[in-house]
Amino acid sequence: MKCPNCYCEIKETDVYCKNCGQELKKEEKSVVEFNNPKYKRRNSHPWLIVGIVLFLLLATFVGIIIFSIKYDEEHPTETYKTNQQTDKREKTQTNQIDFNGYIFKVPSDLKTNTTDNQLFIYGKNNEWVGVVMTQEAKYENIVSAKDQIKTILSNQSGSEAYDMTNATTEEQQYGGKDFIITKNIKSGIYYLDISYGKADENTVYVISVTKSDGTELEEIDRNTIYSIIASANKGA
Repeated sequence: MKCPNCYCEIKETDVYCKNCGQELKKEEKSVVEFNNPKYKRRNSHPWLIVGIVLFLLLATFVGIIIFSIKYDEEHPTETYKTNQQTDKREKTQTNQIDFNGYIFKVPSDLKTNTTDNQLFIYGKNNEWVGVVMTQEAKYENIVSAKDQIKTILSNQSGSEAYDMTNATTEEQQYGGKDFIITKNIKSGIYYLDISYGKADENTVYVISVTKSDGTELEEIDRNTIYSIIASANKGA
């Protein structure tokens, strides 16, 4: 059968399209949930909810990041649109980026781009790229599933793209806010962070970051991208 959104071949048991992340028809999803016992006690296993979020993440991030890197290499003079509002109270000038109802303060020397469901943030000289999405999930459930995140990632459809040999998952704080970060996931020549941060009570930020040259992320890179995400507040 084919995905109704991108027409990629999918399995009858797929909940999301592994190519574009499209959620499949409710009746198809319900068949999966009815026949698969791991869905029947969802309330007693909060990490299963995390697994659904991670599944969507696996289906989209690697392709998005690689496309983003290649696009930027092919369009070096591209200037991405922002609302160009400068927060003069900050020591460093920032642009306020409105994404999915949240206002992010991004240093004015960094480029950004937004689509309907992704916010792209580029490091200086495009040395790294971060992709931010929002998902309905409770951050507390993700924290409780911290020890299972690598396993969930490894077992989901599409996980063959990931090498978890040196990956570690830990809680870290940037900009005064907490994140669950899985570091050093290898995908081809790229190293990835796949991370979560609390947006509000029922929403999380889902973040992936990679260096454009394929080297491992440094702490200074993480501090920049996660501090930007920590700066976000719900828009009026």
